[in-house]
Amino acid sequence: MDVISLQPSANEVISDVKNGIVNEDEFWIKLNPSPLTGGENAIIQVKNENQSLTFTNKLGNMKLRAANKAHELKLEVSTEKVYDLRIPKKSYTYFNNVELTGLDIFEGGRQIVIGDTNGALTFGKINSHNEFEKSLTLEAHFADIVKVLFFPSGKVVLTAGLDYQIKIWNFEDGQNPRTMRKHTNRITDLAIIGRGRNFLSSSLDGSIVVWECGSGKAIDEMRRVRDLSDPVNCICVFQDQWQTSNSGDHQLFFEMEGKICYAGHESGVISTWDMTKRLPLGEYAAVDGGAVSSIAIDSRKRKDGSHLIITGYSTGYVRFWSSLNHESPLHELKIAKDELEDRSIGSLKMRGSSLIVTFSREYIVEIELKVGQFESILPKTFYVGLDQAAQVNQTKIIDNGLFVAGRFGLFARF
Repeated sequence: MDVISLQPSANEVISDVKNGIVNEDEFWIKLNPSPLTGGENAIIQVKNENQSLTFTNKLGNMKLRAANKAHELKLEVSTEKVYDLRIPKKSYTYFNNVELTGLDIFEGGRQIVIGDTNGALTFGKINSHNEFEKSLTLEAHFADIVKVLFFPSGKVVLTAGLDYQIKIWNFEDGQNPRTMRKHTNRITDLAIIGRGRNFLSSSLDGSIVVWECGSGKAIDEMRRVRDLSDPVNCICVFQDQWQTSNSGDHQLFFEMEGKICYAGHESGVISTWDMTKRLPLGEYAAVDGGAVSSIAIDSRKRKDGSHLIITGYSTGYVRFWSSLNHESPLHELKIAKDELEDRSIGSLKMRGSSLIVTFSREYIVEIELKVGQFESILPKTFYVGLDQAAQVNQTKIIDNGLFVAGRFGLFARF
């Protein structure tokens, strides 16, 4: 699979030429950058000719042209390979050199929560001038914040840190009514159930813990029967219409009916859990020895009534599983090349019929998923123009936009 890098200042270069600040300028594009081969490089000269931008490659055969929308370009590698490139619409400079490790956004940017490697939690919004405006910063955890989530009300925030603590926060005033502890190793993920009376946390200690927010207590725990200590790297909760069991203890467990938890393990196994009874439903087999690093669900029903479970791995693969077949994947796609130092799939996010994949903490691609047509699954859209040193730690889809946060204060919107 191809990967593409674009000069981080390319957007400014294009804007300066378009606005007549300079008559012409240049920026670079790299196709399949590699420490072994160097990849294919292009030097793009951009000119403003009669109020129309032209792009000329001074080095190589790749062709670049403007797309129909601002901050988008078309890259023609060959007649068979034409890619959409998306450039950041806005880079927010508020956080300077702090590494951002947690990000969630509510109501299209009117409420934002960001966590960092200092354990600080920042509340804010995107104001009318399209700038990040802070409302509050808290010393939330003793070490890195690994996950932040808004509850569905937007009034309350859930955080987990490297200090093995989980905390609940009031977004308006920063009050911390609940601090929860149970895990004995790093917390890796959080998932809120329904409106938020219950939530789940996962950990490298091998457990998935069910919490009840009213009491702040852990009320159940799930582990793989075949390996009780198999580290859990990620979890995803899905409402399966076929699962309609309504038996359970409703005094502590709320809105569990029909929900399945998928958990990705260090062993490469994906365990599945009926959340009504907190009992295992089965396991998807490990494939190549790689750890499961991310999970997403394509909720669209297929002809046989199944849905797709999509898993990313530390080996650079993305695999597509049927919810009705636990033995082998329907399809697999090698996203990250072997020569990359970090091949791990960082995140998988569904947006309508598209899958947005972050990998190697540097590249972001979007893949159109056509139900039942795996042979056509290939990236067509690349999110480019970020500083290559500013590794991507978190992504958040909002409407038609994509927010990213990461190293060196990276906080940008495509």
